[in-house]
Amino acid sequence: MTSSFVLTTILYVDDIILASSDANQIQQIKGHLHSTFQIKDLGSLRFFLGLEVARNQSGILVTQRKYALDLLQETGFLESKPMRCPMVHTTKLCRAEGTALEDNTQYRRLDAHKILRYVKGCHGQGLFFPTNSSLKLSGFADLDWEACPDTRRSLTGFCMFLGDALVSWKSKMQVSSKVTIRGTTARWHLNRKVSGS
Repeated sequence: MTSSFVLTTILYVDDIILASSDANQIQQIKGHLHSTFQIKDLGSLRFFLGLEVARNQSGILVTQRKYALDLLQETGFLESKPMRCPMVHTTKLCRAEGTALEDNTQYRRLDAHKILRYVKGCHGQGLFFPTNSSLKLSGFADLDWEACPDTRRSLTGFCMFLGDALVSWKSKMQVSSKVTIRGTTARWHLNRKVSGS
């Protein structure tokens, strides 16, 4: 009789994470690694590369809470008033509008302060991976045609979920404006096909 199990190994320089559906397999591998390399077992995963891992019966939460709090402590912003968003999300900046600053140091400092206040407001957010989640893969995408008023490049983004867990995401400005023309043409062809004309 053979038993099946899943074993995942993540290695970064001299840090190793072992995850398996079979605890005995983890013990055997740790024993072999210790006899070969003199490893130190730190127990259940709690911190890895600036990530904090918390688990309970409902799932696993991965955050950068400790890193964010350390950053706020270092910069003196631990007691600052939190912000929901570091900037007005409807603002579209354009090179042709406004006047250029001769010394932008103060402006950059103000931006840094806003970002730190934003971090203060969301330091506990993270990715949650529920234990009872389906294996249904679903994705969502969005596109902002010609989002940049200077280059007329579009901004695209997507996120992928495995069950209720966010597993992949990306936001990207297109590389060239040629894609916009092709995209517009494709949209025109699609509209033409749907409308039957």
